[in-house]
Amino acid sequence: MNIIGYWILLKRLVLFLYKSKKQVKVMSRIRYLKPDFFKDEDLALLPFEVRLFFAGLWNFADKAGRLENRPRRLKIEIFPYDNVDVEKCIKTLSKPKNGSNKPFIQEYEVDDCQYIQIINWEKHQKPHHTEKD
Repeated sequence: MNIIGYWILLKRLVLFLYKSKKQVKVMSRIRYLKPDFFKDEDLALLPFEVRLFFAGLWNFADKAGRLENRPRRLKIEIFPYDNVDVEKCIKTLSKPKNGSNKPFIQEYEVDDCQYIQIINWEKHQKPHHTEKD
């Protein structure tokens, strides 16, 4: 096999590997932010950037309130111009609220992929029935 044959074979291999990798796109969605969000006393105890991050998470959750736990990606999507420690925001939101044993979000893992579940999602959001999962 000559150099051109190897080049074509290598190109096909790279394309195959690229297509076979799980390609996940982060897609923002339109979500509701009720006035009560700003009056939540448990949320008010958190730092400003954590509250804004929590609201930002809603835009990237699927219709069941789940999203991939990819801190660098979430940082780029929610705080592209700010120096915010997103991992710290995630840890803060994962801690139980004052006066309750429930956190704002729950971190979990499925098949070596990290995810976030927004607690009480269905109480605050009513995604359109045609929205993809």
